[in-house]
Amino acid sequence: MALTKAKKGELIATLTGAIKEATSAVFVGFNKLTVHESDEMRTALKKEGVRYTVVKKTLLAKALQDAGVSGDAPEMPGEIALAYLPKSAGTDMTAPARGLQEFVKKFKDKLT
Repeated sequence: MALTKAKKGELIATLTGAIKEATSAVFVGFNKLTVHESDEMRTALKKEGVRYTVVKKTLLAKALQDAGVSGDAPEMPGEIALAYLPKSAGTDMTAPARGLQEFVKKFKDKLT
């Protein structure tokens, strides 16, 4: 089901706010990750205060632009998610990357 223009605007606004308020963020490429594996990862990240959301690449690009993030974007094949630590959840800038690293090792060929 296609997203309406209003819903896309809402998602972009939410993503832009998350990016602006994040202590740090990590882009996650995933492929063939099961629901159980995804739930396990989300639960572990949530304990660290890290938020994890799957995003459409076009909406992410627009949100990054709206947040004032500039530069050349790398090629991002497959599905993309954003793992970020809101400032309200702490100041440990390594939390998203550290939390994901365990699952990159555990779910080889499914996460990058």
